[in-house]
Amino acid sequence: MKPSFLALSILLLMIFIGLGSISHHSRQQEWQREFASRHQAITKGAQSVLKMSESNMLELARVLASDPKIVQGLRQAYYLQQIVQSQPEIADAKERLGRIREHLIQYLGPRWSSMVQAHGLRQLHLHLAPNATSFVRVHAPERFGDDLIHIRPLLAELMQTGQPQVGFELGRIFGGIRGIVPIFDADQNGQSRLLGSIETGDSLESLINGLAETLNLHAAVLLDNNILLKLVWQHHLQASGKIIYNQQRLESISRGASVSELKSLLSEHTDKKLHSPEGHWQLVWIKKSPHLVSYLPIYSKILNQTSPQVIGHLVFWQDMSQYLSIQQGLQRQFWLLLGIGYLVSLALMGCGLYWLDSHLKKRIHQQAQELSEASRFAERLIEQSPDAIIVTDAQGMIERVNLRFTEITGHLGRHVIGVPITRILGGDIAGQTQKLAQALLQGLRWHSEMTLHHKEGHTYHAAMSFAPINDRHGRLQHFLCSLRDISESHQLREALILAKRQQDQLLANSPAVLYQLPLKDSQATAYISVNVKRLTGHNAEQVLSDIPKWWYEHLHPEEQPQLWQQSHWRHWSNDQHTRLYRLRHADGHYLWISDQIILIRNSQGHPEKLVGALLDVSQEIELRSRLESISRQNTLLLEAAGEGIYGVDAQGMTTFINAAALRLLGYQREQVLGKDAHQLFHANTTEEECPTRIAMRQRTTLHNQITQFRHAQGELLPVELTTSPLIDKDKVQGAVTVFSDISERLRIQSQLEHLALTDGLTELANRRHFMQLGQQELARVRRYQHPACLIMLDIDHFKRINDTFGHACGDIALKQLADAFRYNLRDTDIAARLGGEEFSLLLPDTQLEDAQQLAQRLRLYVEEMQVACCPENQDKQSFSFTISLGVTQLMPEDPRIDTSLSRADKALYTAKNQGRNRVICL
Repeated sequence: MKPSFLALSILLLMIFIGLGSISHHSRQQEWQREFASRHQAITKGAQSVLKMSESNMLELARVLASDPKIVQGLRQAYYLQQIVQSQPEIADAKERLGRIREHLIQYLGPRWSSMVQAHGLRQLHLHLAPNATSFVRVHAPERFGDDLIHIRPLLAELMQTGQPQVGFELGRIFGGIRGIVPIFDADQNGQSRLLGSIETGDSLESLINGLAETLNLHAAVLLDNNILLKLVWQHHLQASGKIIYNQQRLESISRGASVSELKSLLSEHTDKKLHSPEGHWQLVWIKKSPHLVSYLPIYSKILNQTSPQVIGHLVFWQDMSQYLSIQQGLQRQFWLLLGIGYLVSLALMGCGLYWLDSHLKKRIHQQAQELSEASRFAERLIEQSPDAIIVTDAQGMIERVNLRFTEITGHLGRHVIGVPITRILGGDIAGQTQKLAQALLQGLRWHSEMTLHHKEGHTYHAAMSFAPINDRHGRLQHFLCSLRDISESHQLREALILAKRQQDQLLANSPAVLYQLPLKDSQATAYISVNVKRLTGHNAEQVLSDIPKWWYEHLHPEEQPQLWQQSHWRHWSNDQHTRLYRLRHADGHYLWISDQIILIRNSQGHPEKLVGALLDVSQEIELRSRLESISRQNTLLLEAAGEGIYGVDAQGMTTFINAAALRLLGYQREQVLGKDAHQLFHANTTEEECPTRIAMRQRTTLHNQITQFRHAQGELLPVELTTSPLIDKDKVQGAVTVFSDISERLRIQSQLEHLALTDGLTELANRRHFMQLGQQELARVRRYQHPACLIMLDIDHFKRINDTFGHACGDIALKQLADAFRYNLRDTDIAARLGGEEFSLLLPDTQLEDAQQLAQRLRLYVEEMQVACCPENQDKQSFSFTISLGVTQLMPEDPRIDTSLSRADKALYTAKNQGRNRVICL
């Protein structure tokens, strides 16, 4: 076994032992957490049950305290006791007190039995103030008359404060959960007087039995015997549990629990912890069986003590053998798996070391082969290189050349071995020998272009590179030289120079000045075309000396700050940017220059240079200024116009709008420009019905179109408009619309129509309007077979009213009759004044019977009306009048409404002949 493998095995074993120890410690901590969690669950369960029991005892006491018979009995007992204490010679008072006690015992007996069965009650006790004197112990009727105020802290607190009390407390007979409620009576002054209290109590036995069954454990109650001796009657103390450990008396134990087992558990407990005021737990082993034991202290107030004292404990214990057996089994499985893992890891490590050793050997062999292959590849690369490769020694003597050397120089390889390279190449290389030697001796590479001599005698252009080759100690051993024939590229370069001269001549006559400005860290060079002299009066050399500085100094002073801030390409929105500014000519006048710039980036996307063109646009600016002047004049004309005017482009977007249009429509200019005019203004028309769109489609002017525009506030504005398309080069470019507000004109027109159709006195429809509506309703009756009725009526003895009260009062009667129609008719019914005191009512969708009922209702309504007289009739204050009515139904066979009206008139005539103030149907 190799030492390295043994060392790794020991290290791996230590790692696995460490992992096992960590796991064992972690599992021990997990057990501790599990036991603590179970103890906490037991604690919370016990506290919850105790709280619930306290609440039940207090509620039972309150229920009993509200019983009138109990209150009455306690009231009588309280006052009799006062008599007995103040006048003991009165024997009758003691007898009455005894009878009240017997009566209460008999009354409470059945309720006590039911509460014992339902709630497990152990105590029902009535006390008398002020010393908490025991009056009735239902659970021990033979014992009464003892003062408990010095024995029972809860009773002492109640007698002092008059407030209900609840909690665990030791008494004369037993210790348990007690709920005590005071009972009051009003004295002669109406003040509350404490009569006594009623107390219910429950032992802890039922509580621990319930908890033991719920949590699947055993439980017991231990009380301090020293405290019990001071409080409990000796007789009851002897009947209670025995002392089982260190003055701890067993008060109760859960069903199925063993007292001997409890003694064994307590014998393993320390006295210091048992008297601790806090709950705690302990793992105790009995006969090789682990038990989890939880101790919860029981608190109770003791007289002459300021705070509750520990008087005992609730003890819970549970066999944990199964849990620990499972956990220990898991621990053994873990150690077994850990051992198996160690052996498997050891085997894998051995296999891995063996594989690594063989792999390294194989890798070394492979690298040796690759090195040999690389050497052969280098040989092929030298021989197949497009350049001539020359290897010399440190003194420049040729040691090796490739085949390309013969093709370029004309010398055979075997003839140049051992010959100085300068003699073979000739030409310019002899003149640069000193520079070449200095560079190579410093260990630097050297590159140059030169003219060399071919073996045949002609010259050629070549690019040569020399590089030193050192040994592993850094000493110079060889030189590697590459030689490339660049005669063809040299010719191309000469042609490029010629083309540049021709380009400069073309640029000299071009109106645009081209320039190139390199950015920071760029290899590009600054350039400006020679025609800059013709544009600006400055030579190209003057400008190239410092292009940014020259440009800034010749800017117009008003534009220098703004353009200088925007000159950096980072402020542009994209890689193309156009600037318009004034540039000072050499003779002092300013030119308007359009400067179009493009940002050129390299292959990595980094900015490299700026390329731009300067163009003189002074004449264009002058023409534009004149056009703007004309445009301003046109704008002033538009703004001065009283009509609203706006224009749209071919897509219907608003291009201009005058002040009158904005005022009429309530918009701000920025709310309108660039918006769809149809969507903004036209309220009730589709795009196909829009006058502006129609004018553009039909290429014609539309005059005097009546429509509605939507005001900015949402209301509709009636307008009259004229719209014309704008046509340029046989293409519709947009339209112009002129409009005016016709609201006032329509209002006057509406008033005239209203006057033409309405009776001026009553505001009802006049005869002409009624005949039109009646003819329309007759047509609906014929078409849809809907019923409709007609009523003719007039005022009885109207001439007598005018003669008696005056024509002004007669007009008031006519108006009041019209108001009666409005009150009694539907919205769909039509009332009209045909003339004088004659009226007619048109009732659509109405049967003849319904029309007759309406006529009767209207007749009765008018009969009860009172008409106030005019101020001129001071002797008469009011009068009444009646009406006569004729009712008929519109018939489909009636040729005209006049026929129906004539029939109703006949019915009215009949009503008048029969005595007036009546309704007749025909």
